[in-house]
Amino acid sequence: METTRNQLPYKLKQFLDKLKNDLDTQFYYYGSIQRNDYISGKSDIDICIFTDNTSSIITKMVHFLRVQKSDFKRFIKKTKTDVFYGHKIKYTTTELNSKNEPYICEFVIYDKKFKCGLMEFYHKINNVPAFILFLLFILKQMFYIFPIISKTKYKKIKNYIFNNIYFKMDSQSFFLLD
Repeated sequence: METTRNQLPYKLKQFLDKLKNDLDTQFYYYGSIQRNDYISGKSDIDICIFTDNTSSIITKMVHFLRVQKSDFKRFIKKTKTDVFYGHKIKYTTTELNSKNEPYICEFVIYDKKFKCGLMEFYHKINNVPAFILFLLFILKQMFYIFPIISKTKYKKIKNYIFNNIYFKMDSQSFFLLD
């Protein structure tokens, strides 16, 4: 998870490497960047950070990304067996892709005490069965390539695929606190 299955664009890789070095921490990539449903220039890049001091990492990211501390949202992530607390930010880069569009990165920051349980969860997210991958591929075609569904509908269907079909959870697995 420290490297990506799908190749990151050069400018984005440079930006992320600089941020990683500035934070002096490891990035763990998860989500579509690690699967075959990734759509270059469209899919966001999901990055997980584990740290002993979440406040320090957030402060460093505020300065590096030139964002407000309030842009970091506290959340709860629920799996079938555990509950995890963290912070997240969806960041739009100033670097542009070949279509002159910015890259979207979503950073999630957790205390290191959650690493073991979450690494297992993210491994499952990165290695979904073929039928789930097929559903995600079709969904992304409908949203990104032939935009026939709204962003709200896309998120709702994607959450249903993961929560109800793949993880077989009856309830929502992600809650924003702020």
